[in-house]
Amino acid sequence: MTASTKSGLDSRFAEALQGEDELGVVVRGHIHIESKLNTYIATVVPHPKELPNLRYYQKIELACAMGLSLVHAPLLKAVGDVRNAFAHNPEAQITSQSAAK
Repeated sequence: MTASTKSGLDSRFAEALQGEDELGVVVRGHIHIESKLNTYIATVVPHPKELPNLRYYQKIELACAMGLSLVHAPLLKAVGDVRNAFAHNPEAQITSQSAAK
């Protein structure tokens, strides 16, 4: 990945986090994070196309089992929890409590 490609990805991620409403920010942010997780898995797993369709939390566990630092797991899971709160409740909001996770 070149510096300009990485910069483009970073700027798209930053734009996603500056959406107009919390739902959009959460969903778009989660999409970007899960995409990075997918890229990591595709890089470290010898035959990623042989994997079944994994849920987000399973991807976190697989990535950690394959060498992703365990320090990232709680934050990745918290992102999934916030995203799920929004997916199941259209009135959900980001609170200081949910942001502190």
